[in-house]
Amino acid sequence: MYRNLFICKSIIVIYCPITQLTPERISCLPVHEINYGVFLVDGLARSAIYDTQKGDVYSINFSARDIILGQKTTETFYQKLGEKDIVSRYKLPTKIAFTTPPIDLEFMWLSLTSRCNLTCLHCYQESSPDFSEDKLMLKDWESVIRQGSMVGCRKLQFIGGEPLIFEKIFDLAVYANSLNYDFIEIFTNGTLINPARINTISDLGINIAISLYSNIPQVHDSVTTRPGSFDKTLTAMKLLKEAEVPTRIGVVVMKQNQHTVDSTLHMIQEFGFSGGDSADIIRAIGRGTNPEIVPDTEFVEKYGLMRRPSFITSQ
Repeated sequence: MYRNLFICKSIIVIYCPITQLTPERISCLPVHEINYGVFLVDGLARSAIYDTQKGDVYSINFSARDIILGQKTTETFYQKLGEKDIVSRYKLPTKIAFTTPPIDLEFMWLSLTSRCNLTCLHCYQESSPDFSEDKLMLKDWESVIRQGSMVGCRKLQFIGGEPLIFEKIFDLAVYANSLNYDFIEIFTNGTLINPARINTISDLGINIAISLYSNIPQVHDSVTTRPGSFDKTLTAMKLLKEAEVPTRIGVVVMKQNQHTVDSTLHMIQEFGFSGGDSADIIRAIGRGTNPEIVPDTEFVEKYGLMRRPSFITSQ
């Protein structure tokens, strides 16, 4: 059980309200005090301990969760927590109490599916048409969106895979609108956008983000590994511009497209879409770990290094 305790530096999804761990929550073991700013979060498959002071997240199984909530007793487990500086020794018993801290969730990224009609060289999710059906259905995602709304979230993005493969995506957008989300975006490869979907997107006030790898068809298609994908993406961009749908374009730099990035950014600017001022260097996640697609050093320096601050001060 204790071998399942590990540190992670990033938060992916919050599935349920957060309960602060206090000494009162472990009345069976009153000799320990949970440190300030430490919270317990229940997930679908596991729980997590969040140390908001240090920014650490510890994944734990439900057996460990039960110990913390006082349903079981073990001194060894609290020694483990002490080693992580999550608890301190506490000499006197305390009164039973329950506290709920304020929550401020600003943005949610919902990965609706791992399925995709393309098989891009760098895909961080390693998506492809070969993936089976999705595990989470409409009601599951509605629950996540509702919980996000309950803690103040008003902005979300649907991602994948290719999110437009998820058949009920527009039902989710309608549901999010009903809960007063003021920003909804679909991040798509653009190949599945057609006039009928443009009308729905426009009617629902949805924003669109599209991946474009090059202004040269052959280069773009070499990244997606699907001949003709550039033409479909370009058609989508024209439809979005004509319908005046708020659109931004994302360009990922890799060896296959590194020599065409400037001309691609210029093309985006000509369309009048946002995203034409910068590009992202490929990230070492999923198929992005393939050394054969890492851009040359000169392009990493050109597009990947921040040469000036991305903030301003009042002084």
